[in-house]
Parts: sequence; structure tokens; C-alpha cells
Amino acid sequence: MSPSLLAEGISENLRFLILEGRTQVARTRDYLATPSEPLAAAIAAREPYINNLRRAIQRKAFAPRRPAKDNRSARTLRAAELVAGALQDLADECLRLVNQVSYLEDDEVLFLIEFAPYFDPLLDGLGRLEGALFDLDPHAALRVCQVEGRLDEVFERDLAQAIEDLEAGEHAQTQVTLLFLFRSLEKMGDILLRAGEAVLSACLGEAIKVDRLWALGEVLGEEHPLDSLTLDQVAETRSGATIRSVSREGDSDAAVIVKDGRLEKLQIEKLATERWRALDPGLAPAVREFQQQGDQGAIVYEFLPGRTFETLLLEADEVDVRCGLDRLAESLQWVWNETRQAEPSHAGYLDQLQSRPGPSMPSTPTSKSPAK
Repeated sequence: MSPSLLAEGISENLRFLILEGRTQVARTRDYLATPSEPLAAAIAAREPYINNLRRAIQRKAFAPRRPAKDNRSARTLRAAELVAGALQDLADECLRLVNQVSYLEDDEVLFLIEFAPYFDPLLDGLGRLEGALFDLDPHAALRVCQVEGRLDEVFERDLAQAIEDLEAGEHAQTQVTLLFLFRSLEKMGDILLRAGEAVLSACLGEAIKVDRLWALGEVLGEEHPLDSLTLDQVAETRSGATIRSVSREGDSDAAVIVKDGRLEKLQIEKLATERWRALDPGLAPAVREFQQQGDQGAIVYEFLPGRTFETLLLEADEVDVRCGLDRLAESLQWVWNETRQAEPSHAGYLDQLQSRPGPSMPSTPTSKSPAK
């Protein structure tokens, strides 16, 4: 943990909050095993303390202060605040779950349900959270994130059983209440995922979702462990694709560009890139690898050092901008001459407009006249 965070007192409150979150989950597990008024009261009594810890962390995180010494400290501070928010939500979900038990017609039905597959992963993940954050350990953070997937599997099983019992006419009120209980437990996994992703993003230097992390593992291989990688977002797209530069610590020459997003869009882009390179290898970066997982894909491009035309326009002086503009014009003219075909072409402007998202347009026949 950054020394600046220790000085601000965030780390102490955060340690207490992680401990309280884990304790609340353990109390909730014990309550479902043996419901009792004193235990329910103990869970409710801790809510104000947990809220106070969260507010204290939030005040310190956003209070006017000296700028963070480096990006690593700033990322860790942001992760600490997000983890604190997730832990408060987790405690709220514990209280909500306990309150749901009162809607059961007979709480003895709880003795027939195996809750350990929910609580064991939750407590294991919470036990790893402190080390993941304070040591900025991406592997521990990933283990925290993986709890969500394990709980989803258990929830799907219990959901199917509850629906089957409902269809058989088995105590509708009880089954509906159990569905709410299972949903609260499954939601705890979602909350823990949020905390794990916050820490993972702080470790890697760039906000990342676990469902996008597969792309890095697939394309870079096991020889590049997470704690040796640095991510940096290169560009944003309206299609939802993410473009990042990925480099190994201390080896910027080994950097690559990874773009991941919808498989269909990336397949089209890959073919287009290959067509450009077939015309002239200098027109586009080489595709080093292409991966797919379900309806998602990832392209690994070679990293080309230099400045983009956008960077020239925004940051360079007039001489560099003019040189870049001349080079761009030369390239466009060369491509035009190389690919131009002396025959009529139908641009299909109206068809292109209708294919774009937006207000619906009346169907209009496409003009058959050749483009000039």
C-alpha cells in the first residue's frame, strides 16, 4: 500500500472494513444454519459501524490533499474506495438476506438446504481481498473475481430446483422466498467481483473487466504472468471494443496492441487489415494472433512506434503537422491509384444511411445511375 494512503488513515479503516465484511458474511452463514433473534440483532447492529467506516474512507479518499506521488498510488486509492463501497453493499445484502427469512412459512426448511457452496467461496474470496489490495497482487485479485463464477453455478442449480418445486405445487410462498435467498447469495458474488476487478485494475494500470481478461491470457500465453504486464488504453470505440497496449515490465520493446470486442466486427477488421497489407505491408500493422471465445474475439497487432495523425494534430507543431498531412495525402493518393477500377460503381448512399442506427427512414429505391 502506498505510504500516502497509510498517512491518511485509509488503510486502517479499510482493514477494519474488510474484517467486518467477512464477519458479517460468517454471521449470516451461522444465522441460516440456526436462525435466532440474537444473531439477527447482532447482524443488524453492525450496519451503522460498517457505514461509518465506508464514509470515513470516502471522505479521506476525496478530501483535498496533496496530489498522489505517482499513478500507482492514485490507482490504489481509487481501488480502495471502490472496495469499500463493495464491502458496504455486501453487508447490506447480508441484512437483506436475514430479513427474507421471516417470510418463510417454516424456517426449518433451511436445514434441508446446503448453503456451504455459497459461503465457502465467499469467505475464501474475502480472506484474499486484503492481501490482493495491500500487496497489489493481481493473482490474488483474480481469485477474488472467480468467486462470482462459482456462485453463479450453484445459483443456477438451486434456481432450477426451486422452479421445479414451484411447478409441482410445493409450498409456493416458501419456494418464492427461497428464490429471493438464493438471488441474494448470488448477488454477493457479483459484489465481490466488483471489488476484485477494482484491485485487478489497480494492479494492471488500466480498468479491466474479468470477462475481457481472457484475451490477454489467450494471446500472450502463460509465460507472461499478470504481475509482469502493464496495460495502457490506446483508444475508445463506439462499438464497445477495447484497444490497449500491453507490455512486459522492463521490456517496452515487447509491447503489442490488443483489441477485443464483438467477434463479428473483429473478423471483418482482420480481413480488412490483411487486404491492406497485401497491397503494401507498410499500410497496416501485422496481425500476430487472433482468438475467439463465444461471441467475443481478440486481435493482437504488432506495436508500431511513432505518433498517430490525431496526436500530431493535437500536440505537434505546425511543421510536424504539415509533414504528417503530406505523408497521409501521398499514401491516400497511392492507394487510390493502385486500387481504382475504371468501371461504373454504385455507392449505395441511401442503403448506407439506412444501415446506420438512428431514427427509422422510409424505404427508398437505390439510384441505379453510376457514381461520378
